[in-house]
Amino acid sequence: MRRFTRIVGELYRTHFAEKLFNKILLTYSVIIMVTLVALAFFIYQYFTQYMINKETLRMQEASANVSAYIDQRMDASRMMLESIHSNESFMQYFEVLLEKGYAEFLSYQLDRYFDIDTPINASLKSLSAYFNNGFDLDSILFLGKGGEVYRVTSQLSLEIVTPSELPERVAQENERYAESMPIFPVMTNESAGRQPLYVYAAELKNPDTLKPIGQIMIQYRANGIMKSNQRTPSDLKGDIMVLTREGDVIYDSSMQWYGMRYPVERLLDSDTPKLEEQYTVSTANKAGVIVAGIMSSEQLSSGTKALQRWITIVTGLFIAVALLLTYILILRFSKRTKVIVRAMEKLDVGQWNVRIPLTKGDELYQISSNFNKMCERVNDYIEKVYVSEIKQKNAEIVAMQMQMNPHFLYNTLEAIRMNAVAQGAPEAGHMIFLLATLFRTTMKSAMIVDVAAEMERCRVYLELFQIRYPNQLQVEFDIPEELGRHEILKLSVQPLIENYVLHGFRAGRLDNLIRIEGILKQDVMILSVGDNGKGIPLPELMKLRQSLNEKSELEAKSDSLGLSNVHMRLQMVYGSEYGLTIESMDGAGTEVTLKIPAVVKE
Repeated sequence: MRRFTRIVGELYRTHFAEKLFNKILLTYSVIIMVTLVALAFFIYQYFTQYMINKETLRMQEASANVSAYIDQRMDASRMMLESIHSNESFMQYFEVLLEKGYAEFLSYQLDRYFDIDTPINASLKSLSAYFNNGFDLDSILFLGKGGEVYRVTSQLSLEIVTPSELPERVAQENERYAESMPIFPVMTNESAGRQPLYVYAAELKNPDTLKPIGQIMIQYRANGIMKSNQRTPSDLKGDIMVLTREGDVIYDSSMQWYGMRYPVERLLDSDTPKLEEQYTVSTANKAGVIVAGIMSSEQLSSGTKALQRWITIVTGLFIAVALLLTYILILRFSKRTKVIVRAMEKLDVGQWNVRIPLTKGDELYQISSNFNKMCERVNDYIEKVYVSEIKQKNAEIVAMQMQMNPHFLYNTLEAIRMNAVAQGAPEAGHMIFLLATLFRTTMKSAMIVDVAAEMERCRVYLELFQIRYPNQLQVEFDIPEELGRHEILKLSVQPLIENYVLHGFRAGRLDNLIRIEGILKQDVMILSVGDNGKGIPLPELMKLRQSLNEKSELEAKSDSLGLSNVHMRLQMVYGSEYGLTIESMDGAGTEVTLKIPAVVKE
C-alpha cells in the first residue's frame, strides 16, 4: 500500500502538480467517465426494467390464455356430463354396466337388441364431437361400484381397462379431489409412453331418483394446454405451471415438476421473499386451480445480455471520443498558453519588443491583447522616462551655463538697489527688488508649490512689466482664497503670462488686459489666463494645438519654457487627461486653460 501511494504521489508531482492543463484534463476525464458510466447504468436499468415488464405482461397474457383454455375444458366437461344425463337410453345402459357389471350389461343388451347399430353404439357416437373438436380429450373413464373401470377412446368403443393400463392411483386421486377440486392431475405410466393427463371427475346419477350409479372421469392431455396460446413456451422468458391449491402439478412447461409437489405458498403468500424468481399468479378460473408464470433471474437476464454488451461498447466509444476531443481542445489551449508563457519569459529577460500573436476572441485573446498593450505602455513609459531624463539633463546644462552663484547675484542686486535709492532713483530700486524676488523664488528647488506662491510669482512678473510699460496693461486676479492652498507644479502659470507678453501684448495701447482666474470643479482645479491681445491666426492655432499633443523636445531658451513644455510637464506629473487647452481668435485675444487634480498641499 505504501509503495502504491508513493507511485501515485510521484506520478502526480511529475505530471500534474505544476501543470494546470493536465489537471483540467484529468478532472474533465473523471467527470466525463463518471457521467457516462452513470448514464449507461441508468439506461441499462431502464431498459432492463422495461424488458422485465414486457416479459411480465407476456407471461400474464399467456397465463390468462391458459386460464381461458381451462375454463373451456370445464365448460366442455359439464356439457358432456349434461348430455350424458339427458340421454335416457345411455343412462339405462350405463346404470346396468356400472351397478351389475359387464356380463349383466351384455345380457341386458342381447335381450333388447339384435342389430349391429345398437343404442349403446349410437350413444357413444354422440361423444365424437368432443373427441374431434380439438378439446385435447384423451379418454373417458367410467368407474363402477365394484371397482370395474371402463374406457371410451376416440374410437368410440367401450373397453374394459386392466389395472396395468389404468393411470396410477386414479381411484385414490378421485376420492381425494372429488369434493374439493373439479379437476386434478393423474400419474401416468411413463414406461407406456403416455403423456401427462388431468382429470375432470363427477358422479353419474339416475336422472329420476338421483341415486349415484358410478363415477365418470374425463381425461385431458396436459400438453395441449399451451396450444391455444398465441405464444409457445419457447417464446416466453419463463415457465407456465398449472397447480392445484395443494401443489400437485397439472401442467409444467419445463417438464421438471411432474410427480412432485410444488411449494405453492411462495406463489400465494405475498410476504414470502422472491429473490431469484418473479411470478405472475392467476386463480380467476372456473376450476379454481393456480395458473402461475414463473420467471427466474437467469431467464430474465438472458434477454438483457445483448443489451448490456451494446451499452458497454457504446459507452466505451463515447468515453473514448469525449476524452479524445477533450485532449485535443486542451492541447490547443495549452499551446496558446505556452506561447503566452514564453512571451513572459522573454519579457522577464528584457525583450520589451515581444508581442503575442492574436487569434480568437476568448479569455486567452484578452490576456494576449492586454499583455501586448502592457508591453506597449511599458515601452512608452521607458521612452518617456528616458526622454525626460535627457531633457532634465539638457535643462541642467542650460541652467549651469546661465546660472551664477545665487548669493553673489542676490548681494549684487541688493547693492545696486541701495545705490539707486541713495542716488534718488527709488523706481529703479523697486524694479531691482522685484527682479531679485523673482530670481529668488525661481531658484528654489521645490518642484511642487501652492497656488498662492505661483500667483505671487506671476504678480511680481507682471508688476515688472507694468513698470516697463506704465498705464498700458491692466491685470486682474480672480483666485478664491481656498484655491491658494492647493498644490501646483512650479512655473506652470508664469509661462502662460510670458507667452502673452511676448506674442499678444500691443505696445502703445492703453486697453491691454490680462485676467488670471481659478475655480474648483469637483476634484479638478482649473486655472485660466485670458487676454484681449493680438490673438493667434487659425493655421498657427492648429499647429500649436498639434504641438501640445506631440512629444516635442524641451525648448532650451532662456526667455521662455514654452507652452508645449508646460503641457508635457503637467501630463508627466498628473496624467494624460490633464494639461493645457488653447482657445484664440485672430485680433480678439487668447485664453489658455490649465487643468490639474485638486489636491491640498500639506
